[in-house]
Amino acid sequence: MTREERAQARAALEALAAAERALAIAVAEVAACEKPDIACGFANPVRMVAHSTDSSNRAALATAAAITFSREHPAARLALADGRISIDKVAALAAACRKVDVALVERDLGELLDQAADRSVERFAERCWTWRRRVAPDLDREESERSYEQRSMTLQFGLDGSCN
Repeated sequence: MTREERAQARAALEALAAAERALAIAVAEVAACEKPDIACGFANPVRMVAHSTDSSNRAALATAAAITFSREHPAARLALADGRISIDKVAALAAACRKVDVALVERDLGELLDQAADRSVERFAERCWTWRRRVAPDLDREESERSYEQRSMTLQFGLDGSCN
Protein backbone atom coordinates (compact mmCIF):
# COMPACT_ATOMS: atom_id res chain seq x y z
CA MET A 1 0.00 0.00 0.00
CA THR A 2 1.44 3.34 -1.01
CA ARG A 3 1.61 6.40 1.17
CA GLU A 4 -1.17 8.04 -0.84
CA GLU A 5 -3.42 4.99 -0.45
CA ARG A 6 -2.80 4.97 3.31
CA ALA A 7 -3.64 8.65 3.53
CA GLN A 8 -6.80 8.08 1.50
CA ALA A 9 -7.82 5.14 3.71
CA ARG A 10 -7.12 7.17 6.87
CA ALA A 11 -9.24 10.04 5.52
CA ALA A 12 -12.08 7.65 4.72
CA LEU A 13 -11.99 6.16 8.23
CA GLU A 14 -11.94 9.64 9.76
CA ALA A 15 -14.98 10.57 7.65
CA LEU A 16 -16.75 7.42 8.84
CA ALA A 17 -15.97 8.27 12.48
CA ALA A 18 -17.21 11.83 11.94
CA ALA A 19 -20.45 10.48 10.45
CA GLU A 20 -20.95 8.21 13.49
CA ARG A 21 -20.39 11.18 15.82
CA ALA A 22 -22.82 13.30 13.79
CA LEU A 23 -25.44 10.56 14.02
CA ALA A 24 -24.94 10.32 17.78
CA ILE A 25 -25.34 14.09 18.10
CA ALA A 26 -28.53 13.95 15.99
CA VAL A 27 -29.94 11.22 18.26
CA ALA A 28 -29.12 13.35 21.29
CA GLU A 29 -30.88 16.33 19.70
CA VAL A 30 -34.01 14.29 18.97
CA ALA A 31 -33.97 13.01 22.56
CA ALA A 32 -33.69 16.60 23.85
CA CYS A 33 -36.93 17.68 22.13
CA GLU A 34 -39.66 18.53 24.61
CA LYS A 35 -42.53 16.44 23.24
CA PRO A 36 -41.43 14.94 19.97
CA ASP A 37 -43.79 12.73 18.03
CA ILE A 38 -40.95 10.41 17.17
CA ALA A 39 -43.21 7.99 15.32
CA CYS A 40 -44.37 10.81 12.98
CA GLY A 41 -47.42 8.87 11.83
CA PHE A 42 -45.66 5.51 11.55
CA ALA A 43 -46.79 2.50 13.57
CA ASN A 44 -43.84 2.92 15.95
CA PRO A 45 -40.54 4.80 16.22
CA VAL A 46 -38.54 1.85 14.89
CA ARG A 47 -40.47 1.84 11.60
CA MET A 48 -40.09 5.62 11.30
CA VAL A 49 -36.31 5.46 11.85
CA ALA A 50 -35.94 2.50 9.47
CA HIS A 51 -37.92 4.31 6.77
CA SER A 52 -36.32 7.74 7.26
CA THR A 53 -32.75 6.50 7.36
CA ASP A 54 -33.14 3.56 4.98
CA SER A 55 -31.54 1.36 7.61
CA SER A 56 -32.16 -2.18 8.76
CA ASN A 57 -34.68 -2.95 11.47
CA ARG A 58 -31.79 -3.89 13.77
CA ALA A 59 -30.08 -0.50 13.31
CA ALA A 60 -33.42 1.30 13.60
CA LEU A 61 -34.22 -0.57 16.80
CA ALA A 62 -30.87 0.47 18.30
CA THR A 63 -31.41 4.09 17.26
CA ALA A 64 -34.96 4.20 18.66
CA ALA A 65 -33.78 2.59 21.91
CA ALA A 66 -30.98 5.16 22.18
CA ILE A 67 -33.44 8.01 21.62
CA THR A 68 -35.88 6.70 24.24
CA PHE A 69 -33.18 5.97 26.82
CA SER A 70 -31.46 9.32 26.23
CA ARG A 71 -34.75 11.14 26.67
CA GLU A 72 -35.22 9.50 30.07
CA HIS A 73 -31.59 9.87 31.18
CA PRO A 74 -29.95 13.25 30.45
CA ALA A 75 -26.47 11.93 31.32
CA ALA A 76 -26.71 9.46 28.44
CA ARG A 77 -27.93 12.23 26.13
CA LEU A 78 -24.96 14.41 27.07
CA ALA A 79 -22.54 11.52 26.53
CA LEU A 80 -24.03 10.99 23.06
CA ALA A 81 -23.84 14.69 22.23
CA ASP A 82 -20.22 14.87 23.42
CA GLY A 83 -19.26 11.81 21.38
CA ARG A 84 -18.23 9.83 24.46
CA ILE A 85 -20.60 6.95 23.68
CA SER A 86 -22.03 5.46 20.52
CA ILE A 87 -25.64 4.73 19.65
CA ASP A 88 -24.99 0.99 19.87
CA LYS A 89 -23.59 1.36 23.37
CA VAL A 90 -26.59 3.40 24.50
CA ALA A 91 -28.87 0.73 23.01
CA ALA A 92 -26.96 -1.97 24.92
CA LEU A 93 -27.25 0.09 28.09
CA ALA A 94 -30.97 0.61 27.49
CA ALA A 95 -31.52 -3.13 27.06
CA ALA A 96 -29.73 -3.93 30.30
CA CYS A 97 -31.59 -1.19 32.19
CA ARG A 98 -35.02 -2.36 31.05
CA LYS A 99 -37.28 -2.94 34.08
CA VAL A 100 -34.49 -1.98 36.52
CA ASP A 101 -35.52 0.57 39.16
CA VAL A 102 -34.84 4.07 37.80
CA ALA A 103 -33.13 5.08 41.05
CA LEU A 104 -30.60 2.27 40.62
CA VAL A 105 -29.99 3.24 37.00
CA GLU A 106 -29.47 6.90 37.88
CA ARG A 107 -27.18 5.97 40.76
CA ASP A 108 -24.80 3.94 38.57
CA LEU A 109 -25.27 5.56 35.17
CA GLY A 110 -22.22 7.81 35.42
CA GLU A 111 -19.96 4.88 36.21
CA LEU A 112 -21.43 2.81 33.38
CA LEU A 113 -20.99 5.66 30.90
CA ASP A 114 -17.38 6.11 31.99
CA GLN A 115 -16.72 2.42 31.36
CA ALA A 116 -18.14 2.68 27.84
CA ALA A 117 -15.20 4.73 26.61
CA ASP A 118 -12.58 2.01 26.75
CA ARG A 119 -14.68 -1.02 25.82
CA SER A 120 -16.04 -2.41 22.58
CA VAL A 121 -19.82 -2.53 22.18
CA GLU A 122 -19.85 -6.24 22.99
CA ARG A 123 -17.68 -5.87 26.11
CA PHE A 124 -19.72 -2.89 27.26
CA ALA A 125 -22.96 -4.85 26.80
CA GLU A 126 -21.49 -7.68 28.90
CA ARG A 127 -20.53 -5.14 31.58
CA CYS A 128 -24.06 -3.69 31.56
CA TRP A 129 -25.65 -7.12 31.96
CA THR A 130 -23.22 -7.98 34.75
CA TRP A 131 -24.27 -4.75 36.47
CA ARG A 132 -27.94 -5.68 36.00
CA ARG A 133 -27.47 -9.12 37.53
CA ARG A 134 -25.73 -7.51 40.51
CA VAL A 135 -28.30 -4.76 41.23
CA ALA A 136 -31.49 -6.61 40.25
CA PRO A 137 -30.94 -10.37 40.39
CA ASP A 138 -34.66 -11.15 40.62
CA LEU A 139 -35.40 -9.63 37.19
CA ASP A 140 -33.41 -12.25 35.29
CA ARG A 141 -34.97 -15.03 37.35
CA GLU A 142 -38.49 -13.69 36.68
CA GLU A 143 -37.82 -13.33 32.96
CA SER A 144 -36.36 -16.84 32.77
CA GLU A 145 -39.38 -18.28 34.56
CA ARG A 146 -41.80 -16.36 32.33
CA SER A 147 -39.94 -17.49 29.22
CA TYR A 148 -40.01 -21.11 30.42
CA GLU A 149 -43.74 -20.95 31.16
CA GLN A 150 -44.49 -19.44 27.75
CA ARG A 151 -42.47 -21.97 25.79
CA SER A 152 -44.16 -23.77 22.95
CA MET A 153 -43.42 -26.23 20.20
CA THR A 154 -44.65 -26.19 16.65
CA LEU A 155 -44.72 -29.31 14.52
CA GLN A 156 -44.10 -28.85 10.83
CA PHE A 157 -45.61 -31.62 8.78
CA GLY A 158 -44.08 -32.53 5.46
CA LEU A 159 -45.99 -33.17 2.24
CA ASP A 160 -46.03 -36.90 2.96
CA GLY A 161 -47.53 -36.38 6.46
CA SER A 162 -44.29 -36.96 8.33
CA CYS A 163 -43.18 -34.61 11.05
CA ASN A 164 -39.77 -33.00 10.53
